[in-house]
Amino acid sequence: MTFDKAKEIIDKLLNNEFSLINTETTFAIIIEFIGGEPLLQIDLISQICDYLITEMIKQNHPWLFRFRFSISSNGTLYFTPKVQEFIKKFAPWLSLNITMDGNKELHDSCRLFEDGSGSYDMVKKAVEH
Repeated sequence: MTFDKAKEIIDKLLNNEFSLINTETTFAIIIEFIGGEPLLQIDLISQICDYLITEMIKQNHPWLFRFRFSISSNGTLYFTPKVQEFIKKFAPWLSLNITMDGNKELHDSCRLFEDGSGSYDMVKKAVEH
C-alpha cells in the first residue's frame, strides 16, 4: 500500500464515507497492519499512524481518544532500532502481536531464514521482551 492510498482510506474513515463504519455507529477504531510481515514497512506504518493522529487532532475527531493500532508480526524484526523507536513512539495506542508456530522444533520447521536457520530463538526473545 502506498502512503497516498492509506491517506485516502483514513480520510474516508474520518469523514464517514464508509456506510458501515462511521462516528455515529462506531465508538472506536482499530487500524490493523497484517499480512506478510508488516514490520518490513515500519517507516510507512509510522507515517500512516502519524497522519491518522494529526488528522484526528485537526478535526477534533470523536475517535481521537478511542483508537488503537494493531500489528501482527513474525517477530524477527522486533529488536531493530526503527521498530523499537516505533514501539516507544506509539506505545499508548499499540497492540503488537507476535506469532509463534508451537514449540522450537515445529516453529523452526516452517519459519526459516535464507541461510536455513530457524527463527524460534529470536522470536522467543521478542515475545519475552
